[in-house]
Amino acid sequence: MTEEEIAVKYGQKFCVRCRTLKPLSDFGLDKRCRFGVPPWCKDCEAEHQSKHRQNTRKEVLDSMGGKYVYCGCDLFEALQINHKYGGGSQDPAGRGANLVRVIRLGRRKTDDLEVACYVCNAWHKLVKLDGLPDGWTITWRTPQ
Repeated sequence: MTEEEIAVKYGQKFCVRCRTLKPLSDFGLDKRCRFGVPPWCKDCEAEHQSKHRQNTRKEVLDSMGGKYVYCGCDLFEALQINHKYGGGSQDPAGRGANLVRVIRLGRRKTDDLEVACYVCNAWHKLVKLDGLPDGWTITWRTPQ
């Protein structure tokens, strides 16, 4: 028996990413992998997925200008993709992470999209699409 087989037999596995021996409950299930357990623990997999999503989102936002044209917000965490003419919930490409993925893969054009901060996106919906009276001035100030 190999060391890995012995560890799995006793309910443990070595995570190849964080280099730690952990209980099998800290790993997901994947029947494609040896012993049905993936090489990375759940924590390492979640961290990897989170970084990958952030990098993909940053890449797409940068390709669309990287900051919002109305208020000048460039805080990455506050930026999102805005549908200029509304209809985001009906977009066949979806919203959020799926929309970012489809744009990155080149399966959706961005001519009807723009980068918006959360505040300006809400303003856009209320004033431009829902007809709320305008008169707002939104200015971005960099956090101290």
